[in-house]
Amino acid sequence: MGLRAAALFAGLAASVTLVTYAAQRDRLEPPRGEPVGARPAQGLFTPTVGCSAASCHGSGMPGKPGGEHSTWIESDPHTKAFQVLRNEDSVRISKNLGRTMPAHEDASCLKCHAVNEDRYFHGEKLDERELNEGVSCDGCHGPSAKWNSLHYTGFWKTLSDRQKFEEFGFVPTKDPVARILTCAQCHVGGRDREVNHDLIAAGHPRLSFEYTRFHYSEEYQQKHWVEKTPNPDFEVRTWLIGQVATLRAAVDLLAARADRADVAQSPWPEFAESSCYACHQNLGPELRSNTTKTLHPRKPGALGWQLWYSSFAKVLPKLASVVQPNGTAPALTSLDALRAEMEKPTPNAKTISALARTALVELDASLLSFQQGTFATNLNDQQVRTMAATITESVYDTASGKLRDYDWDVLAQHGLALTALYHGAGGTGNPTVAGWKEPLLDVRSKLAFPTTGSRVDSPRDFKPDSVYASFRTLYELTH
Repeated sequence: MGLRAAALFAGLAASVTLVTYAAQRDRLEPPRGEPVGARPAQGLFTPTVGCSAASCHGSGMPGKPGGEHSTWIESDPHTKAFQVLRNEDSVRISKNLGRTMPAHEDASCLKCHAVNEDRYFHGEKLDERELNEGVSCDGCHGPSAKWNSLHYTGFWKTLSDRQKFEEFGFVPTKDPVARILTCAQCHVGGRDREVNHDLIAAGHPRLSFEYTRFHYSEEYQQKHWVEKTPNPDFEVRTWLIGQVATLRAAVDLLAARADRADVAQSPWPEFAESSCYACHQNLGPELRSNTTKTLHPRKPGALGWQLWYSSFAKVLPKLASVVQPNGTAPALTSLDALRAEMEKPTPNAKTISALARTALVELDASLLSFQQGTFATNLNDQQVRTMAATITESVYDTASGKLRDYDWDVLAQHGLALTALYHGAGGTGNPTVAGWKEPLLDVRSKLAFPTTGSRVDSPRDFKPDSVYASFRTLYELTH
């Protein structure tokens, strides 16, 4: 088919869609109580060949407008997602789990490592050629059968993000809330995809997703997009949104696990919900002597619930009021009850399901506020100091002179938070934060996993006291 004929058919398809949409537009549902992107987009998928034409996103000029597909296929780590299912680690994981099929054919693996769909817009299942694309365009931007011939039209620009998402299956990734919620569906987990304790024990890396760490990682140096509003506080904004969005995903996953446990379809409690390092640590006098400066908030023997994702739950409202002055600060009061129930020796699945749903309402309200409000730009020194003081108070208790928690997850998250604020405020170019560099580097080095020998996914030699001095210094510098 010639290009002109193809364009004609695309135009006819767009015309039919426009007429159908115009007839239905008066019957739109009112805005829902959840943010755009909170659930997977619905629709039929297409392979990347629909995006790779030279006149679309395949100009062959990586890093340039029109070269998005070229950049993605050359440097985006998502292109390797399917390939890793054939490596030695994946073979060993499948063997440890007693699976009868290899990982690259296992539907539970393909849910996140590829776009494994039988809803291809021609009616057939996507074949292995498409699976080899890994997490391709539709994997993040949404199933494109309805919007592929529309997203470059003037009509498309008249639609709201919610209309694009709910009616056409398009994920508005320029909105950081929708973007991070979409990332979280795999990188945190969801109702039909998860990394549970069995999978971790078999050798799968534990999921500990923090958006800004991923966004600025060495693996993602050349991105196939340009931020809509690049400004010095972008890293701070996305860090904050990421904290709420990933906590939302974790709570939703917890609700799903509780629902399954209530009908005896899965183990309960699911150990992947608990702090790994409450159990995976050295024992004996050495541990006790190295936790003398901690103010442990949990009862002895209690397994901390989702410490990676909930470390900032108590201070997120205060931080949000700085970054989004005209927004509605999130009220995350129900998380305390949820955490208390989850940290019991035998949490009740029905109770957890109900508490999690209440928490989801609060988290969704917070994310909706982020989507609908206006963010501050170019954070001033006073705003930086306010946020820094809040973060350091969350990790260091000046009254007792102790760290508030010894868990690696809590300390690592606070290190990442202050790092995001340091870079967002200008780093060494800003006298307000320049002095943070050395203590932050010290925290990073002390929290780093061992790198010698075989892969290590646990800070086996970590001693909480090793970061005490640096966090105390950061507290003093920010007050």
